[in-house]
This record gives sequence, C-alpha cells and structure tokens, in this order.
Amino acid sequence: MYPSLQNYQKTLEEKISTSSPEHLMVMLYEGMVTRIKQAKERFEAGQKVKSHESAIRAMKIADALMENLNMEEGGEVADNLEKIYFFIISQLSKSIRSEDPTPYWDSTLKVLAPLVEGWQKLAERK
Repeated sequence: MYPSLQNYQKTLEEKISTSSPEHLMVMLYEGMVTRIKQAKERFEAGQKVKSHESAIRAMKIADALMENLNMEEGGEVADNLEKIYFFIISQLSKSIRSEDPTPYWDSTLKVLAPLVEGWQKLAERK
C-alpha cells in the first residue's frame, strides 16, 4: 500500500475509533448523501457504470443501518427508521434500473436531509 494511502487509512481509523456514536451516525448519513450526489454527477457526465456504483454504495450504507436497528428496544423510532431505510434502498434500486434516475435520487436526498440535520444537532450536544 502507498504511504500516503496508509496515512489516510490510519487517520480515518483513528477518527472512527474516537468518534461518539452520534458522530458516527452523521458520518454514515453524510456518506450516503455524498454517494447519491456522486451518482447524479457521474450520470450527468455520462458515466453510467460509475453512477450505479455510487448508488450501490449508498444502498449498502442504508442496508447496514437497517441491519443494525434494535427492533426490540427501539420501538416506534426503530420501526420508522426501518421504513425510511427500506424507502431509500428501494429508491436507489429503482434509480439503477431507470433511464431517468434523477427523481429517485432527489426523493432520497429529500428524506435524508432532516435525518442528517437531526444527527448533526445531536452530535453537537455531545
């Protein structure tokens, strides 16, 4: 591995290991938003395969979040988050199969915006 890549990876690992759960959630949500915006940019640039790769990465983040929900203790919040994550995965899946994926990405970003904002506010309090 290249030394600069090793340094980046080490810095990223340190950031993750020292972050609060709230900050980790912000990083995951921001990662999803970044990947969706990246998918849009790549699609507009005619890079359909790379666009799909970005959308799939965003789907994987949503899937990981859904898999880690505590449905027994999370109550209504966990139920609602599960529905949101399912919606996100569904929209991103449709975007990959669509000739015009932009509406799917836009609806996903619209749903993610208040979640990102909420977790950012929560993380700032910690």
